[in-house]
Amino acid sequence: MAAQQYTPVSVSVSFIVWMTVGHILFMVLAGVVLECVCCWLGHEEQKWWIIVVSFWTMQIYAQLTHWAGHRSWSGMWYKAHMGHHLEDYPPSKFLSESYQACKKDNTFAYIPSFFLVPVTVNLLFVSNPTWVTALSSFACGVFVMWFADYIHVSMHQRDHSWERYGWFQMLRALHYYHHKGSMKHNYAMADFWFDVLVLGFQIQLPHAKS
Repeated sequence: MAAQQYTPVSVSVSFIVWMTVGHILFMVLAGVVLECVCCWLGHEEQKWWIIVVSFWTMQIYAQLTHWAGHRSWSGMWYKAHMGHHLEDYPPSKFLSESYQACKKDNTFAYIPSFFLVPVTVNLLFVSNPTWVTALSSFACGVFVMWFADYIHVSMHQRDHSWERYGWFQMLRALHYYHHKGSMKHNYAMADFWFDVLVLGFQIQLPHAKS
């Protein structure tokens, strides 16, 4: 499979901030729309903030899972995930013509998160949980993981249609740094607040060497 050497663009601190702000605005908008639809259908227990909390809860679970995939104590998950980093897409072969699927399954470790999200949100935050609030939390988690996976696949594809956008180039650069060095930073795909505060973050500032 054809590969291409990759040179990352510079990433600004303001971009990281705006990605988090953009995610918050999107989550609030999605939550408000869903609340309006559910109220119209007679399910007033569905509140806008349930979507916001579900988004953040899934982000945390997913990034913790990813973080564990970089620790040898995670066993099978570590071996499977390191295959992606060391065999499929090392820094010297960061881009390919089409996405090269992992030789070992890289999805099984994330499955528990899909069920932990509705359980966590509805037990800890919702005073009157119903099948509607549980289903909305579950669907929110599925969307988060689907979109994160799409972005991830796109980051490794040469000549992807999103390459024309500066925001995508910066996200790709941040993921490239995740594949470099210790590989213990930049676990997120788009919103890096949990990396910055807890898990580890590396940014290439303007005028720094790539």
